[in-house]
Amino acid sequence: MAIRGARTLIGASAASEIGNWLYNAALLGYVYSATRSAGWVGAATVCRLVPYVLLRPFGGAVADRYRRRTVLLAGDAPPRRWTRRCSAWKAARCSTLWRRHQACGPRWISAAPHLE
Repeated sequence: MAIRGARTLIGASAASEIGNWLYNAALLGYVYSATRSAGWVGAATVCRLVPYVLLRPFGGAVADRYRRRTVLLAGDAPPRRWTRRCSAWKAARCSTLWRRHQACGPRWISAAPHLE
């Protein structure tokens, strides 16, 4: 780990993998809470893995043909854009739900069952 660039790349890769794991856990939790179906959770997992299965065989050829830095940045751009779009959509949807919750106020709280 004496090479600074290698440390940076490994650290960034670890942070990225943690972020991917958290995103996947949140996605599967959301799918299950929305559908209450393990089948849909499985379908979401398969859909998330399909690009890896379809594009990975060509990755080696592309990496050998072009500069690795360019390949890394270009390959990371579409998932980054997709994640940003999904996050914005979810944030907009949650803010709408939050406004509904605030509009209900005490009536919503009083309607909740009390556990004692």
